[in-house]
Amino acid sequence: MEFYFPKEGTFSCYPATVVQENKILAMARIEPELVVLEKRRIDEMRTIKDILTGGKIDDIKEFLSTKNLHNVNIFRVDDILGLLKNETYYNIIINALRQRGFFDRRVWKYSLLHGDIQGLKEYLKDSSISTQLQSLVHYMKNDLAHVESFKVYEYYPLVNPRTFALNTNKKEILNTSFKETYSKFLLHLFCKYDLEAEDRIILVNYLLCQDRV
Repeated sequence: MEFYFPKEGTFSCYPATVVQENKILAMARIEPELVVLEKRRIDEMRTIKDILTGGKIDDIKEFLSTKNLHNVNIFRVDDILGLLKNETYYNIIINALRQRGFFDRRVWKYSLLHGDIQGLKEYLKDSSISTQLQSLVHYMKNDLAHVESFKVYEYYPLVNPRTFALNTNKKEILNTSFKETYSKFLLHLFCKYDLEAEDRIILVNYLLCQDRV
């Protein structure tokens, strides 16, 4: 139960009472007087919620820099997300968390909003974000991220028998697994554009598997 008080002061509350035929049958115990303050005292700010209620930005920075951020009884990332739309708060919070080695993608994603290149690089390196990128992009390499979704598979034998060849159509790949791998590799090369020595070696290997060289 919560009460709203229009101003500071000392208040009392009449206890709950049961009355029948103008006779008091029962009464709750009388609570001590309630002191209402506009802001909480500094010595009472033990959790991040306490600080957000009555503290200042310096108090938030001090809390994030010194307290146990893994203790859910005093800190939850959800409580500070509303501050991150403000660039000043964002910079103070993300720098404090970075110094503590405390990463949370919900905080770092605000790097997109504020144009924070360092924060965006760290956000894209997160394993879950990297996995999502690999499912969408075959290859990407720039100052922000390096995504390479293609995985190299080796196939045996490298050289197929040629005297009694089962498939005379060199354009058709009978091995469905190899066909899928080769198609992904071609997409990888198409997105990469500038081939490296490793790419050329893999290409020769896959062409040998098809008797095309």
